[in-house]
Amino acid sequence: MRRRVVSTRSMAGLAVIAGLIVGCGIPPSGTARTVAWTVGDTNLTLAPPGGRGNMRLSSLDAYQRCLGGASCASGSPTAIELAVAIDPGTNIIPPEGTLVWAIEWLDIVCPPSRGGGPVVGPAPPPADPGRCDEIALVDASTGVFLFTQTAPHDPNRP
Repeated sequence: MRRRVVSTRSMAGLAVIAGLIVGCGIPPSGTARTVAWTVGDTNLTLAPPGGRGNMRLSSLDAYQRCLGGASCASGSPTAIELAVAIDPGTNIIPPEGTLVWAIEWLDIVCPPSRGGGPVVGPAPPPADPGRCDEIALVDASTGVFLFTQTAPHDPNRP
């Protein structure tokens, strides 16, 4: 009799855990990028990884690091890709690029812009938020969160 009570409790616990996982959304499995893509009007290019680098981090680990305090979009990402990130406009990534997990939220409502000083006079009407692609980069070798890039949605993304 006691054994059945433990089994019932275990099943109830598993049901609660499954409910939490479904509520948070399970990210897609990571795949390797097959063609280069320059993100919107930014300098960031995500290129195929080839045989490059030492990937120590799984796509799920990268996603969990993204959620763990980094500046990542809410909700489950559209795609997670292993890629070489090249961005000559930043000193965060070396010129030859870095092997990353690119965690992508594609065709989402653009996040509100930040910064700027106070508006003097009547406030302008809020702008239509538009559609954006938001990509968070996590170094696939070290697990370090690098940065998040947001750009207008690219309907021709390869």
